[in-house]
Amino acid sequence: MVVATRDRVDSLRRTLRALADQRTEREWEIVLVDDGSTPPVPEDLYDAPRVRLVRGRGEGPARARNRGWREARGQVVLFTDDDVEPCPDWLESACAYLERSQSAAGVEGPTKSAPYDRLRAMSVESEGPGGFLTANLAFRREVLERLGGFYEGFPFPHCEDYDLAFRAEAVGPVGFSPGMRVLHHPRAMTAAELARRGRLGASEIVLFRRHRERYGRIRRLPAVAFPFLNALVEWSRVARRDVHSLRDAIAWLRIVAGYTFNLTRQVLTVRRRRPGRALKVLFVMPLAHRHGGAEAILWNFLRNVDRSRLEPAVVFFDDGPFRDEVASLGMASYVLRPDECPRPRIALFPPRLARIVRREAPDLIFSWLVEAQPFASIAGVLTGRAGRIAWWQANMPQADFVERMATALPARAVFMYSRATAEVQRSIWPHRETIVVHPGIDAPERMRDAELARLRAELGLPDDRPVVGIVGRLCSWKGQHHVVRAIALLRDRGHPVHGLIVGGNAYDFEPDYEPRLRALATELRLERDVTFTGQVPDGTVHMQLMDAMANASDHEPFGIVLLEAMALGVPVVAVEAGGPAEFVDDGASGLLVPSATPEHLADAFERVLFSGELRERLAAGGRQAVEERYTTERMVGQITDSIERLAA
Repeated sequence: MVVATRDRVDSLRRTLRALADQRTEREWEIVLVDDGSTPPVPEDLYDAPRVRLVRGRGEGPARARNRGWREARGQVVLFTDDDVEPCPDWLESACAYLERSQSAAGVEGPTKSAPYDRLRAMSVESEGPGGFLTANLAFRREVLERLGGFYEGFPFPHCEDYDLAFRAEAVGPVGFSPGMRVLHHPRAMTAAELARRGRLGASEIVLFRRHRERYGRIRRLPAVAFPFLNALVEWSRVARRDVHSLRDAIAWLRIVAGYTFNLTRQVLTVRRRRPGRALKVLFVMPLAHRHGGAEAILWNFLRNVDRSRLEPAVVFFDDGPFRDEVASLGMASYVLRPDECPRPRIALFPPRLARIVRREAPDLIFSWLVEAQPFASIAGVLTGRAGRIAWWQANMPQADFVERMATALPARAVFMYSRATAEVQRSIWPHRETIVVHPGIDAPERMRDAELARLRAELGLPDDRPVVGIVGRLCSWKGQHHVVRAIALLRDRGHPVHGLIVGGNAYDFEPDYEPRLRALATELRLERDVTFTGQVPDGTVHMQLMDAMANASDHEPFGIVLLEAMALGVPVVAVEAGGPAEFVDDGASGLLVPSATPEHLADAFERVLFSGELRERLAAGGRQAVEERYTTERMVGQITDSIERLAA
């Protein structure tokens, strides 16, 4: 059960008491997301069992609820609000309905309100199907993962519940259970506060544009007319129900006039896109080869993006095969530094990039990697697009000069791989909006047994020993030296294994590391027990030779190679920190260790290599996790939705 809250401590206590009194034999938990309350929700507020408090940063209820369901462990996620009292059978009614109706994507129930005066208070009610209120809504977790949860692109906190329900109905029906009753408590509001709710009409425009086909005969209306039509219906109903005197009539006129003024002003600020025109996004990419995870994510996005929604173009610092691949997709591509341009002349990049920006006229400039952000920001300022810049932080932020400068320069938001990287990024001034998008992958191609046998022979891998390894660019923070030492420990414990170190000195970032790594293997007398492949075009081929694969970094921002190994059914070992801690379920889809010390890695390798039952469980759990939660479709949808919100 997920409850998002902000600055409503008194009503929240009532909600938590009602949730704690649920009549059910099922396992349950409450994930309470404090979305930036002032003061913060105290940890001793609740005495309900199984309550977990998650701290947000005031980024809106859609993001708070998304954070809540992603933190939740159950296969059914129920949403309610902090001003609601669910009945004692609420949880049981929702779960029982979804058990009976296996095709249903979700379920809602009747939401009733205590009596209130609509001229002086606000509440919500929905007695039958189709209300889709987040005060009383439940979904299967797999549906939320498939859809990416609530759309975070609405300009105001309004309509995200309808949007999610509409999208869920493409997966399966959203049913109605009469036993899922909740009582919504009205909130007193002044006439000015009620009038300011006219601003929410901007979100109704976005909803109408996203789901125009659901609105029957009015679907042909201009989107900007939709909130005015809603206001006409709603305030006409209020006039019939709640205007009983001259005083009421005057109050009604004041509210409606203010509501219409706020609605009109907000509608005029909503960016109007020409029908059928995709948003233009100019990606700025420093790297022209695909050797790492950041490049793989961008490539995966470009290959699968819906071109009716986004029209990408890419600017590379240098020419290379990545640019050729982008051009093969029919996308515009540019190079800032021709072959004859020496490296010191990167000072020319901003004006050159500015010329490209003027030519493309993008709705959003998207710097892919921190190294691109200073150049893109300057070009954005030069072209009057300083408010239309975002960038992707692919590293675990170190708060060094480059990252502080990149953060200080103009940007609407910073995209991150994981919540761990986002927490660090938020500590850097100025505190930009952070958008977390877990990477998604396509299932790697499985090699035939004969092909794997041939590769094993080419690499000289023994047939009589298990193989453990690591895949990634050779650099010290990746921790390949920890894996080499772990292999030596396993040998000393009487468990001869063979090590496979896949990767090379890509981009020449740390050229002395590979010689030091080979020297370490020699020092430990592992020359015949460790194979170095050097740089390879596709690490997923070699990981299929492994009986277990490690990620040995204590500050890994995500670890895409772990997802690839999990998709292939290769058991993985990772450090319980950074990105891997968010997607490796210890004992179910992989093993997590406290640190990357050789002792911890060797202990985990032992568990995997000498327990067939554990190997099979981790292999099956890893495949299932990737298939359910880390697909390309989900990732592309989240990035696209976020870009549309930022560009608007």
